[in-house]
Amino acid sequence: MTIKKGKKWALSFLAVSATALVGMNTVIIVKADELSEKKAIQAQAKISDNEIKDGGNVETDFPNYQQNELGYAAHFHIFANEAHLNTHTNGNVATGVLYGNVNFGTNIINNLVTDDISYIEDAKKIAASSFVSSGDIRKNKVIFGINNEIDFSDIKCPTVNLVRLGNLLKEETYQDKGTNKYIDFEKSFQELASKSQELIQRKRHAEITSENFVDPNNRTIDIRDYQPNDHNQIVLKLSSDVLNSGTPLKIKGLSADAGGTNVVINVDTSGVSEYVMNSQIELYYDNGEELGTDNQREPQETELFDDNHLLWNFYDSTSADQLFRGKVLFDRVFMGSVLSPKAELEVKHNLDGNIIANKINVNGGETHRWDYQNETPEPESIPNPEPDPEPNPDPEPTPTPDPDLNIDPDLVKVEGSSEYTDTESEKLPANVIETTQMKSALPVDETEPMSTNSKLPSTGVKSGILAPIVGFMLLAVTLINRKERKK
Repeated sequence: MTIKKGKKWALSFLAVSATALVGMNTVIIVKADELSEKKAIQAQAKISDNEIKDGGNVETDFPNYQQNELGYAAHFHIFANEAHLNTHTNGNVATGVLYGNVNFGTNIINNLVTDDISYIEDAKKIAASSFVSSGDIRKNKVIFGINNEIDFSDIKCPTVNLVRLGNLLKEETYQDKGTNKYIDFEKSFQELASKSQELIQRKRHAEITSENFVDPNNRTIDIRDYQPNDHNQIVLKLSSDVLNSGTPLKIKGLSADAGGTNVVINVDTSGVSEYVMNSQIELYYDNGEELGTDNQREPQETELFDDNHLLWNFYDSTSADQLFRGKVLFDRVFMGSVLSPKAELEVKHNLDGNIIANKINVNGGETHRWDYQNETPEPESIPNPEPDPEPNPDPEPTPTPDPDLNIDPDLVKVEGSSEYTDTESEKLPANVIETTQMKSALPVDETEPMSTNSKLPSTGVKSGILAPIVGFMLLAVTLINRKERKK
């Protein structure tokens, strides 16, 4: 009985153990499958550095950048060492550090911008709605610095620093490789600082202060009052009090055409730590009609940049290097591209143009991309004139053929002439050269059929004259041979 119970217990124990083992095995298999699937997804999602395309260099994307006063900075709406975007920014961005709390990118209006390029070296914060989705014509190129984490788990859209960028495609996403940087900001801002200093030193057409305006409530600068310089520019200087005023400043007579006259306005901040721009800027274009509100430019989103010929350069006359290192506060609507490479700019109302500064804060209104244009057409090149011919050049002597050879003069070529080449003597049989003693003898034209009445190939002597002589000589040789045999 005990044995039977023992057997039953043993069998029961084996059954339970088998069941337990089977159950454990089932659990293990399930977990293994889940782990395998997870690893497969991770393996698919993991993108090596080599699979993220190198962004290259900005000079390659903008090969004609040197034609513009602002260099390649003229092709970016925001160009800064550090940018804080807190309200809608309609334009592309190039910045060393980005704190992007809102979307940015150049909106598609009429498909005039085919490539919207942005560079973010360090994306501290970036909004998921950043960039504008590409279309049939529009393509994006966004380059991130090497320290940003880029993941293609979505396959279609990239995730950058854990933020999925739904408006950007995988193939539109690039990253710096190795020590290469798409834009070297340190070098770029050194060049922009030199440009700011150079603009200050240019010969100005006028220096304008608040006292120049007869009616402080109707302040107008008409650029048609000035003659453009050799660079098709008008250079003005504004004292600090002009933009401090609370009344609008109208700038009239601007050109809306590509290649129009450019206006450079140097604004002296005069040593303050914060310069307040408190004058709304109004632009009026010269379209051949009386100036009025019908041709006033309003703040707007656009892809047409031909009409931006206005550059504002904020500087400090009290600084040893003339560069302003304080803050410019734009407290009214402003239009025209802004350059202040050492300053901090804070935008509180709409601003249309390029915004170029050490640090940029967009805190109010909207900003709209409007690229500065100052390419001056190159003068048409004048072809080099043909050299004057020598007066009464001596004619080339024409050799006289030997009358005994009866050579047709039409077949004679003069050595050294354009019709003669040394290689033609190589085409002649040796006996012809020895007979004629002239390299000018030519082979017969191969296109001309040969006949018994045609000219001989090399000498030009007619076969009708030589044939009886040759026949007579052969007959004489035959008769002499016969006579010798009889002997």
